Amino acid sequence: LLAFLSLLILASANSIPRLKFNLKVRDALVSEKVDNYSVLFHDEGSNVVYVGGPGTLHILTFNESLQTATHIQIPIAVGEKAKKTCQAKATMNQDMCENVITVIQKMNESFIIICGSNAGAPRCWFLKMNETQLERNPAGQAISVEVQGISSVLPSQRSITLAVDGNLYSASNKDGGSIRRSYGQKKQVKTEGNWLHNAEFVSSALIPRKNKTQQEIYFFFSEKKMAKLDEDPVRAWIGRVCEVDEGGQRAILQESWTTFLKARLLCGYPSEFLNFNQIQDAAVVMGEEAGNGIVFGIFASAWNSTVVCAYSTRDISRAFSSSKLKGFTGSMPSFRPGTCASPSVTSSLHKNILNIIKDNPELEEPIQPLGHQPLYTGKHEYTKVAVTRVQAANNSYNILFLGTAKGKIHKVLHSNEGSFIISELSLFGSEEPIFALSLDTITGHLYVGTASEITRLPLADCERYGETCRKCVAARDPYCGWNRASQKCSSIQESSSSSSEFLQNIERLDVSICEDAGEPDVLQEDPKEVVVDSTSFVYLPCPVRSYHAIYTWYLNDGSHYPCTINGDSCTLQFSQDIPMTSGIFKCTATEQDMKEEIAVYKLVLNNGRVWRASLAQTMAICLPVSTFFLL
Repeated sequence: LLAFLSLLILASANSIPRLKFNLKVRDALVSEKVDNYSVLFHDEGSNVVYVGGPGTLHILTFNESLQTATHIQIPIAVGEKAKKTCQAKATMNQDMCENVITVIQKMNESFIIICGSNAGAPRCWFLKMNETQLERNPAGQAISVEVQGISSVLPSQRSITLAVDGNLYSASNKDGGSIRRSYGQKKQVKTEGNWLHNAEFVSSALIPRKNKTQQEIYFFFSEKKMAKLDEDPVRAWIGRVCEVDEGGQRAILQESWTTFLKARLLCGYPSEFLNFNQIQDAAVVMGEEAGNGIVFGIFASAWNSTVVCAYSTRDISRAFSSSKLKGFTGSMPSFRPGTCASPSVTSSLHKNILNIIKDNPELEEPIQPLGHQPLYTGKHEYTKVAVTRVQAANNSYNILFLGTAKGKIHKVLHSNEGSFIISELSLFGSEEPIFALSLDTITGHLYVGTASEITRLPLADCERYGETCRKCVAARDPYCGWNRASQKCSSIQESSSSSSEFLQNIERLDVSICEDAGEPDVLQEDPKEVVVDSTSFVYLPCPVRSYHAIYTWYLNDGSHYPCTINGDSCTLQFSQDIPMTSGIFKCTATEQDMKEEIAVYKLVLNNGRVWRASLAQTMAICLPVSTFFLL
C-alpha cells in the first residue's frame, strides 16, 4: 500500500494528456466477435494491412481519396487430422481446436508467410505480394509446411517474429522459451534448453550497423521462476544474437547460437523501492548514426500499473561487449565469447570459448534506463508502443504512440526537456486493449488494432489543434506548425515554406513567436442568455480544451470562482459558497502565459416560472429536481 501511495505521489502533470480527441473512425474493419483478431501486419509504404483471425486472413485496403476500405477474406482452415487429434483430447478446450493465425511476415518483395496454431500442430502458408489466393500445388491445394518454433501451439501464447534479409527469426514460449532462426536460406539455429526460463516474449528488433557482420537482433521478454523471498519472481530481459551467427562446431553448439547473451532490464524508482519487472512491449528508434538508438519499453508492476523506460542501444551494446558473465570466474579469452564475427571466424572458435557461452550466457550487471528511472509514471495502463523520429523545423524529436488497455492512443513527445503527452486519441466505441500498432512513416499513418476493430489514423492531424497560431504552437507537436503563408496549422512535411515561415516551439510551451501572443483569446460571439427560476439548480458547463490549463469562472462584478475538471467540462455549480445571481459569467483557461475565453453566459433570474421561449433560446435541458444543465 505504501508503495502504491508513493507511486501516486510520483505521478506528475506530464503524465496527463494535454489534449483529448474523440476521432470518428471511418476506415475500420469491425468484428462482432470478441477476441477475433490475433495479429496485424502492414507493409510500409502501401495502403494494405493484413490481419489474422480464427481460420481467416483478412486483407484490408484503404482508399485514400474515398476514405473507405475494401475487405477481402482468405480462409485458412484447420487441418482435419490436427482437428480430430485435438478434439480427442478431453482436457483440450475445443476453442483451441481451430487454426488461429498468429504470424504474418513479409519475407521479401515476393511473398508473405502466414502461420497458424492449426489445432495444436502449427503450420505455415504462403501468399504472393498483391495476391488474394494462397500459393497452391499443381493439384490446387494450398501449400503448407510444418516449421519449428514460429507459431505458438496455443493461440493465447504470443508469437514474435522478425524477417531480416529473407530469413525469419522467431521467439516463442514453447518448452520454457526459445529464440530461433526458423526459416530462410541461412542455417537454422536456436537457443539451448537451459538459457531461458518460462520466457514470455513481447517484441524484437534489428539493430543495423555499417559493418553488417556487427548487426544484432534484440528480443525482449520476461521470465517467471521460483525465487527467494528477497528476489523478484518476474524479471524483464533483453536477449541478443548476431545476425551472422550460424552455430558452433559439431561437438559444441552445432545447432545453437554461439552469440546469444541476455541481460536483465531494470525499470523503476530504486529510492522508493518501486520496481516494474514485467515488460509488456518494446520498440527501437535509431538515430542518424548507425547503431545509435533508443529502446522504449513498457513495464508493469505487480499491481498492473505501467511506466515507460528508455535505454541507449550504445549502453546495451557496451554491456554485451564488456560486462562480466554471471557464473564465469576464469580469465576472459582475447576473443570475447559472444562477439559478432563472420562465420569463417566463429566456425573455428576454440571449444573453451564456445563452452563459456554455453554455460554462462547471462550478464552479471543489469542494464539501467536513461536517467535511472522511468520517463514518467501515470494512471494509464499501457499495452503497446511504436516510436519514430520526426524532423521538425529546427530539430528532430522522438514521438511515441502508446496504446492503452482502454483502446486509446497517447501521442508522446520525448525530448531533452523530458516527456510530454501531446494528446489522447479515442478511436473506438468499445474500451478494448490495443493489441497492435504499426507505423508507416512513408505514407504518414498509424495502424491500430484491438481484438475486434482495426483502423488507421494520420500521424499529422494538425487542423485539430485549432485555427490560431497560439493554439497550433502550444500543441508542441513536431509534425505540425503555424504556416504564416496560409495562416493555418499544417503539417511540416507538406509545407514548402522555409523554417522562418513555419512557426514551432517544441521543447516547451512558449507562444511568444506568434503575433498578438500577449493578447488573450476572446470569444467572438454574444453571451448565451440563460433565464432560470431562482429556486432551480443550474450548472454552467465550460468545455475543456487543454487539460494542463487552469479554469476560472469570472462574474462581471469582479468575483471569480475556481472549478475542477470533471470529464470534458469544468462546470460552475451554484451553491451556498457560489450564490446564483444575475450577470455575465465567463469561463477562462490559463496555461502559463496563454489565456483563452472558453464560454460566456448571461444569467437572468426569473422569480416566477421559467419562460418556454427563454429555455428554447438557451437550449437548456430540464433535469429532475428542477435542475438545469446548459449545453
